[in-house]
Amino acid sequence: MRAHKAVKDPGSISGGPSFPPDQASGPEQPGVLREQLDFALAIIGAAPSLTYIYDLSEKRNIYISEQSRRVLGYGPAEIAAMESGVLARLLHPDDMPRVVQRFARIAECQSDDIHELEYRMQHKDGAFVWLLSRDRVFKRDAAGRPTQILGVATDITERKISEESLIRSKTSLELALDGGDAAPWQYNVRTRTTEWSPIGYAMMGIDPASASPSLDVFAALVHPDDRAALADVRHREASAPPGTKFKLRLRITRPDGCLRWIERRSMAGPLEIGGQRIFGIDLDITGPMAAEERLITQQELLNTVLRSTPDLVWAKDRDGFITLANKAT
Repeated sequence: MRAHKAVKDPGSISGGPSFPPDQASGPEQPGVLREQLDFALAIIGAAPSLTYIYDLSEKRNIYISEQSRRVLGYGPAEIAAMESGVLARLLHPDDMPRVVQRFARIAECQSDDIHELEYRMQHKDGAFVWLLSRDRVFKRDAAGRPTQILGVATDITERKISEESLIRSKTSLELALDGGDAAPWQYNVRTRTTEWSPIGYAMMGIDPASASPSLDVFAALVHPDDRAALADVRHREASAPPGTKFKLRLRITRPDGCLRWIERRSMAGPLEIGGQRIFGIDLDITGPMAAEERLITQQELLNTVLRSTPDLVWAKDRDGFITLANKAT
């Protein structure tokens, strides 16, 4: 029998992956199997992606390659120590439902189809990385039900960051085009980090050198009667699916005492590694609102006169139809 040089297992948790015995035949079957295993492990060790075997019943990784150190910051032994709690500890909470659904679909799968999914895992340093996993059934029980999944996870964080940057730019441009002469702004739902434009500072009457952008600073300017409406919109923005739009009219009192009417238009941005962003624009509608208030005042004055006079007052259009009349006493 030929001698075979052993290849170091690049990340075995429970002895490394095994291969079905029907992949080789003949008197040299054990040697051929060892050769196939060595070849597979050599490919896994050289590949940039993370390879793993996940047990559906035990809900843990029974094998993970050494690339886990580079991708997640944890070695194979550290991940093995997490046992069935690995997903609860490392998976982004927002992605848990989709990952659970994927496992459920694979558990019912009767074919060898590849299942793809993008999701986020937390690196040992605390940051989240985006992964693209391609999974397929690796083992089945005697009844043909899937028991283990073989997967390859690729780090796509840089690609996702580029995509998110493009989406943010596109969203800001769309809002600016919709708003015309408007003040763009954005904030991070998770970190509450806020950005204002120079137009926004001017609209609020704030000197950029005297105050940093803040959700609380803006809220303090809002008229007390409008603060509940602002809080309600922010609450709904925090859980809104990407692309959801909001509109709100409110009053602010600038530091110089000037009262301004603002129309806020906002949109929930994409789900990002660092937290979802809300993009918006503020429009100064003080002029239109003042005109509307004058019209309402004039209408109320007219109604008062019509109710007070004992004479019949009426008006008709050019077609002879009466459009206004009081109840004369």
